[in-house]
Amino acid sequence: MDILKILFFLCGVLSLSGLQLKPQIWKVGFPKPPRTFEQAIMEYFESKTIRLSVAIHVDYTHWWKIFISSYLAEAFKERNSMKIEVFSDGKTRKYRLYEYNLWYVDSYKAFRALLPDFNNQFVETMGQYMVVMETAKHLNKSQELQQIVQKAFRRNIVNIAIAIYEGNFTFHLYHYGLFHSQKCRQVVLEQFNKFQYGQFTKGDLFPYKFHNFKQCPIDFYMRVAQPFFGYSLSNDHTKIENFWGLEAMILTTMADKLNFELHLEQTVQQAVGNVFENGTLVGPFKSLLEKKFDILMGYYHFPARSRYFAVSRSYFLTPTVVVIRKRGQDLVEGHWLLAPFHTNTWLVIIATMAFGMVTYHLMCSLVKPISSIQLTWLDVFGLTLGSARNIRSILLGTNMAICLWNLGFLIVCATFGGKLYDAFNRKPSMQQITIARLIALNYTFLTKNIYSNDLMRALQIPLQQIIYTDFVYDDDAFELLLQDPRPVALFANYWQFQAFVALHRLYDEFDMVPRVVVLNQICAYLRPQSYLIEPYNRILKSLQFGGILQKWMREITGYIGSPKEMQIVSRRKTNREPQQLSLAQLRIVFLGLIIANALNFAVFVGEVMVKRIHKKKS
Repeated sequence: MDILKILFFLCGVLSLSGLQLKPQIWKVGFPKPPRTFEQAIMEYFESKTIRLSVAIHVDYTHWWKIFISSYLAEAFKERNSMKIEVFSDGKTRKYRLYEYNLWYVDSYKAFRALLPDFNNQFVETMGQYMVVMETAKHLNKSQELQQIVQKAFRRNIVNIAIAIYEGNFTFHLYHYGLFHSQKCRQVVLEQFNKFQYGQFTKGDLFPYKFHNFKQCPIDFYMRVAQPFFGYSLSNDHTKIENFWGLEAMILTTMADKLNFELHLEQTVQQAVGNVFENGTLVGPFKSLLEKKFDILMGYYHFPARSRYFAVSRSYFLTPTVVVIRKRGQDLVEGHWLLAPFHTNTWLVIIATMAFGMVTYHLMCSLVKPISSIQLTWLDVFGLTLGSARNIRSILLGTNMAICLWNLGFLIVCATFGGKLYDAFNRKPSMQQITIARLIALNYTFLTKNIYSNDLMRALQIPLQQIIYTDFVYDDDAFELLLQDPRPVALFANYWQFQAFVALHRLYDEFDMVPRVVVLNQICAYLRPQSYLIEPYNRILKSLQFGGILQKWMREITGYIGSPKEMQIVSRRKTNREPQQLSLAQLRIVFLGLIIANALNFAVFVGEVMVKRIHKKKS
């Protein structure tokens, strides 16, 4: 073996001196393979990237370094499309990571020296690492391998392959697994590939590990918010018994496809959770970093959070809107007639009848003799109802006054009919609500701490009109909005607002500013560089591209609540809101007209009877 090393060394020296000698590290005593291991690796990386990071760090086998350089130079020949960065110490590359890496080491110590130096909150993914190891003679190969994979797991390096030369141009490739039967989250060294006769036995050098979790538990903390997620507890209130909503469907699908046992943490009512710009963590975010659970789901995506946690792909977009309690409406002219027949309408009718009666009595008292006006109170009352009457008066002025009165009443009736028709066929044009108008009306804006001051400044809301709140459940905020006598506006999630309105049938209690304040992405948060981010995103991507998430959301918006509530308040679709105007609402109008005509007929009958009585007396 020592003689072989000397030969290798001489070959390297001759090559470096400029002689046209091609050292072939694995050739002695055997025929040359179709391609070397380095050439096969370069072909793989060239199909993936244009930039490759190469590291060489050997502590005990310095003679090997010469031949590594020679074989790399041979493999890089005529590969102008790929750029190479070479280094030998991880400390010099602080915070610099490459997606694709090729490392040469001779021990666990050398591997550790190449790892970049950064803190535990560094969130970038670690990339792929092909580690070629020629174990030093005095070291145990199995122990060195085990230490390397253990370190890789602790540093969140998921995609790692370790190539060990076994002689005769053959390399065995190893990686680690985490989930096995009866061995949950334990690093287990596995051989998964082999390089022989110039090719790999399997095409993928970094196979996907996390497709089957072998019923190992994965802990989730969910934000309770309808219609996304809700749950009910067991009778002893110790565990979650039932859960529902869009995110519940996502969780159930993930647990089924990835074959893991789903564990749900109960929501802590006192903590909403946030991440501040200075890195301060509160609520569930702090618990996530303390490893009390694995995935925090149902929260908005914010830049401050993504700097300290791994972020999943967003699975739903939801707008933030401004909601206020129903205002006193500024109705268009004549629209109050459709109320229908509220106090104003009845006052107009009563005032019209009273005017006619008063006019008649004034005429009776001013004109002498009384026989000059041959009208009874029934005639006047009939006139007020719009009925034609024979006007029998000696004085021309009196006749003209009564004609004008009758004409005026006809105009009032025609105007009422016209306004009724116009209002029925034209939507009410109420002044549009805007944030600027609410500011001018001195509204107080309730908002959560998650929204930055930059957003409030962009909306030009004065600081004295802003109150920051931290409602764990948004329903509490809507209840406060209903009860607070002050003019209050609330920043709310659109879908949660619609769920609250639909569940409690409060269609006429709120107004909403039509402008969307901000469009939020709902996502999940995991610990920095978590190995769970890849399988989580893979399932989400499948659900999104297949249109399943959209289908689920359309179904959920038709019934919002727990399964028990669904049986009571289901059979409702959000697009079937009560109409503001319909014939059913005008029922009282038609009843009023029928009663008026009945009174008119009664006046006619009374008039006939009075005349007959007068004839009998005469």
